[in-house]
Amino acid sequence: MPDSEGLAVSADGTHVCVAAPYAGSSSASAEGGPAMGEIEVGHVPLTITSSPDGRLAYVACVASSTVDIIDLETLKRLARLDIPKHGEAGAHGMAYIPRPA
Repeated sequence: MPDSEGLAVSADGTHVCVAAPYAGSSSASAEGGPAMGEIEVGHVPLTITSSPDGRLAYVACVASSTVDIIDLETLKRLARLDIPKHGEAGAHGMAYIPRPA
């Protein structure tokens, strides 16, 4: 996907999800296959990553300054986080940092 940053990979490794900045969605597809569907997310989804267990995708949308949390099995949005802008561009860049045990 042009201008997309990162991939979210399902737990079993057979599906990937990419951000589609110009379409305003994220797309999921099976390995080597056509798109399985699109998930509507905030404006200008740019960066995406998955949780270590591969169950969730986190999509940073720079124009709306939101992060959408997507269930990679059902391809449904579970939540939306509003990220405050403090003079800079909206939500951008993703890293998953697990909580200490």
